[in-house]
Amino acid sequence: MPKSTTAVTVTAATVTASTVTRATVTAATVTRATVTASTVTTATVTRATMTAST
Repeated sequence: MPKSTTAVTVTAATVTASTVTRATVTAATVTRATVTASTVTTATVTRATMTAST
């Protein structure tokens, strides 16, 4: 295999790995944001329920 082809393949693989990593980090951030929003919503609903019941 010519050196240039290998270099192109390695570069493509690196770019792909970088994209996958970025996608994973983004997914983790979105998940964290969703969990935070869910926790805030639950806390708000709980507070509202407690207020209504007293």
